Amino acid sequence: MLPRPKRRLVSVPHILQTWLLSAQEIALEDPDDTWSGNRERHIRFEEILESEGIKRPGKRRDASGSGGRTYAAMLKALGLIFTRESDSKAYLTIAGEELINGGSPSQIISTQVMRLQYPSPYSLSIRLSPELKVRPALLVLQLLLDPRVGSLSEEEIGTIVMKHGTSNSSETVEAIVHELLAVRNGNQPSPDEPRVEESSAGPIDFFFSGEAVAWDAEGSVGSARNASTKLLETANVFVNWLDYTQFLGREEGGVWVLDEKRATVHRAVDHFLAEPLLSEPEREETFQRRFGRGPNKTKDTRNLDQQATVTARMVEESLIKAKYLGIAEQRPVNGVDDELVNEISGLTGIAAAQVERFLRREYPHGNYGLFLNEYVQMAYESRNRANDFEVATTEIFRTMLSVEAEHTGISGQRTPDVVVRDGETDRWGLIDNKAYRAYSLGSGDDRAMREYLRNYLEKASAAGAKLDFFLYIAAGFKSGVVSKLNTITEETGVPGSAIDVQAMAQLAKSFAASSATGSDLFDLFQKQGIITLGDVNALLGGR
Repeated sequence: MLPRPKRRLVSVPHILQTWLLSAQEIALEDPDDTWSGNRERHIRFEEILESEGIKRPGKRRDASGSGGRTYAAMLKALGLIFTRESDSKAYLTIAGEELINGGSPSQIISTQVMRLQYPSPYSLSIRLSPELKVRPALLVLQLLLDPRVGSLSEEEIGTIVMKHGTSNSSETVEAIVHELLAVRNGNQPSPDEPRVEESSAGPIDFFFSGEAVAWDAEGSVGSARNASTKLLETANVFVNWLDYTQFLGREEGGVWVLDEKRATVHRAVDHFLAEPLLSEPEREETFQRRFGRGPNKTKDTRNLDQQATVTARMVEESLIKAKYLGIAEQRPVNGVDDELVNEISGLTGIAAAQVERFLRREYPHGNYGLFLNEYVQMAYESRNRANDFEVATTEIFRTMLSVEAEHTGISGQRTPDVVVRDGETDRWGLIDNKAYRAYSLGSGDDRAMREYLRNYLEKASAAGAKLDFFLYIAAGFKSGVVSKLNTITEETGVPGSAIDVQAMAQLAKSFAASSATGSDLFDLFQKQGIITLGDVNALLGGR
């Protein structure tokens, strides 16, 4: 099946850098080292994954490095690595290089997920039928954009889309739509409706899962219960991959395209459908270099023979970079200081002076991108990381927006998540984070915010300050939110606004380089209603 992706998008660069570190360590000992069949290298990769906190330590079931191979399979499926034909060594693709050198994880990985196709070296390696001619992510998005479909449950993806989705043609899409509607209505499609012919190729019917069903020589499936379970598991894995695009709303009942992303999704689908499927999947190097060219290149023209021989210094710098990426995904890093240098020196055992030289060369201005991509991802993960989302918001206001910020959200207590203060003007604001893809401001949250406002109006007044606004931050908002915000404002006298996490990330990323002040920031949050990316850009560039 497709390897289960890490739910945290931002961890992929860290995993990739860890893979490169393991490759360089062993290549330093043996320049003729290869990845394929190299148990020592697989185990070393797994050990580094554990030491980096990416993979939980545990007893290895077979002592063969299978855990490392699973992570490597994910990197291969995403088009980030490949094995070269001439020397059997593994290399980074252009997309892989861009990812570990500071490129946007969201942009790069979304491109790779959208471009992912069958057949491919990965699909052939798990024995999927080469007859498949489909980009599966595009197929699901094509269906979700059809107003007759609207949303898809994981069961529908597993039992209908995966069974019949053998191409991205309009005929295939139309046939799947009719099949979906018939099943939803409790009927079988009529003979007059378009249908996709059943394939005789066996696993072609289950294109997301080469191992999902055990087919016998005649192509008949084994246990129906086992097959159903495997299909649903595979559908869940695939939806997790689609989460990397940040295009979808997702609840227990299924997935749908977020309203505010529909135009973007239409453009993306049209763009990638216009790209012909890549040929020669049996030639891994040729295929992966085309597939892994990333969002900004049309061709991989690198001469791999000119790559430098691995040295001890290269291994040390890879280790520094791996530690740096792990830190930068956890908190905003806005430069190179003694605290960061000493932290990485302590983690690696490498002299502080060498760590500092490397960081000042590679990351002189820090790296907000990883942290902000992680921040955006938190908003899409329901309540799984609600506290992390609150802490990250606090850190953004404190570190990136230069505003006094206090994390006040305590489980079981009636307090807002974050309280912010502009010390120069004695203005306060209350912030509530909501890890929802389409937040609606329900009655319970409405009552809670009114209580927060009553309490903090008194506290601000006692401190000689003014409570200036309340703000919700979420992945997206339902249309009724604005009227609810206005009602609270009318009854409390405190302006209320909402901002989606993408706009918030853009604000945080560019605020320091603008001439905007803390007072300007508070003015923005007093807007009432939805604060758009256009509002953010006007603040950042309008002065």
